[in-house]
Amino acid sequence: MRCALYRAVRRVVAGDGNLPPSAPSVRLINLSIGDPYQPFIRSMSPLAKLLDWLFWLYRVLFIVSAGNHRTPLTVAGGRTT
Repeated sequence: MRCALYRAVRRVVAGDGNLPPSAPSVRLINLSIGDPYQPFIRSMSPLAKLLDWLFWLYRVLFIVSAGNHRTPLTVAGGRTT
């Protein structure tokens, strides 16, 4: 997935080979993922490092929604989801 994500971002903002960028003015990318085997805890995952590098390289901000918890989540004062 990391290689495909890199190529997709590069294609959008910088172009790919002889193809021009498809949306060079894009500066915000929403990335919704849910990988229960690679949660974002304790240390940076390879995907998190890639997103950090892509931000630095292309100045694109990523909004990441990571639904990687299989167990119910209880919020104080809220309801179980």
